[in-house]
Amino acid sequence: PWPRGEGEADQQKLSNTFWRALMVHWDDLAQAIDCALAAKQVLFSITNVVSNSDASDCVPSENSIGYHPTWCFSEGGASSSAPAVIVPRRRPRVSAICTAYHRRSHADVLLSRWWEPRPADAAWGWDGPRSDLVSGYLDQVNDDDIGVEAFERHNIACFPTVRDALTLGGDELAVDGVLLVGEHGNYPSNDIGQCLYPRKELFDQIVEVFRSSGRAVPVFCDKHLSWNIDWAMEMCETAWELRFQFFSGSSIPLCPLEPPIRLADTDRIVEAVVLFFGDDESYGYHSLEFFQAILDQQAHRLDGMAGVTAWRGDAVWDQMEAGTWSEDLFQAALDSVSDARGQKEPGGVRENCGKTEAGPSAFVVEHYRSLRATHINLQGHLRNWAVAMRLENGEIVAASPVVFGEEAYWPHFAALANMVDETISTGRAPHLLQRSFLTTAAVTAFMRARATPGVRFFTPRLVQTYNTGPCSHR
Repeated sequence: PWPRGEGEADQQKLSNTFWRALMVHWDDLAQAIDCALAAKQVLFSITNVVSNSDASDCVPSENSIGYHPTWCFSEGGASSSAPAVIVPRRRPRVSAICTAYHRRSHADVLLSRWWEPRPADAAWGWDGPRSDLVSGYLDQVNDDDIGVEAFERHNIACFPTVRDALTLGGDELAVDGVLLVGEHGNYPSNDIGQCLYPRKELFDQIVEVFRSSGRAVPVFCDKHLSWNIDWAMEMCETAWELRFQFFSGSSIPLCPLEPPIRLADTDRIVEAVVLFFGDDESYGYHSLEFFQAILDQQAHRLDGMAGVTAWRGDAVWDQMEAGTWSEDLFQAALDSVSDARGQKEPGGVRENCGKTEAGPSAFVVEHYRSLRATHINLQGHLRNWAVAMRLENGEIVAASPVVFGEEAYWPHFAALANMVDETISTGRAPHLLQRSFLTTAAVTAFMRARATPGVRFFTPRLVQTYNTGPCSHR
């Protein structure tokens, strides 16, 4: 383009069709820049930024950023019929593909944020969506289902197939983003205790629509990618092949820490103890994501994990007394959990954990670069996550995430909704897909190691080198 204003192009240039076709008025150029800045859902596009010209073969028509020139160059000079106007962009449309939808399910506490933001949500960065939830699919409609009624009440079409949900009943992809919420529902477990949620099967149906439509859109996968490492890798490879943003994650790394942790690039962690509660697979995943996000703060290269060893029951206390992990880190992490919010049961930790059916469990993860992190499940005593880290200089840093429960309808899911909505609207994922694969593979390693306590489970698939991006913590 050749920027020009009124009277800035001489008659010789205006009489030449070649030069006239390249002219753009300063007002049109400013409008194009405004349009590009406003079109946050456009990751990449090429737009001809020229003004209207009776000699041009490339008069701009409707384009991805909404640019419409209002000036015209002719032999007589420059003229404008209207002031520059930024055409509002259509809000991104989102489809939710869910395994099941009952009260307090992930589908409920996440999707309901699109139509019913809670009073506490703004403090977690959620002022309401920039996208519109327009369709849904439920893999199971069980006796406790509330999803069908919720979709109907909010005028969201609930379709019988994934294809219909993504095409809105038509022939081609008709949405700008997909939420794959493959958590909850009546699904079997395998012999090592993994729940066989059909995340990969639903992902494949989503990708079928992408391939047949000739385009793809961002996909968020709630929690880990799959219970099967090979399938998780296939999902990543497909996203790289079709070049769409594929991202997953936990809501726990999005919680503020109490006290805040800010690690400098030079603060080398030599050992960590991470505490969690709940099921070893589903809540152990949150523990892995929670700690990995802290490692990502330092913005240097991470090389993944070399092996995992698990212990269960009284063997957990025996190993701590034997020095397999540091008891002072364990105590520092436990002390960081707030008593004020009822996140610890009264009484001794050993006695409380011993009352549960499974008892405590511990997973020693050997990270590369000589870092050892032990994730310990204190179900029966703890109702939060916590971390304590020993730095190379001997300093111990400990904190726990600020997590609220049903009284605020789990507001950390408002932070997760904000992360998903921003990625769909801007095309910029919060972290690299390598991290999603790493934590997916690590939780599978947890479960395999748990099946043979005390035996080191070698994890060559977890050697995942990547350069970290900005930390997720606020």
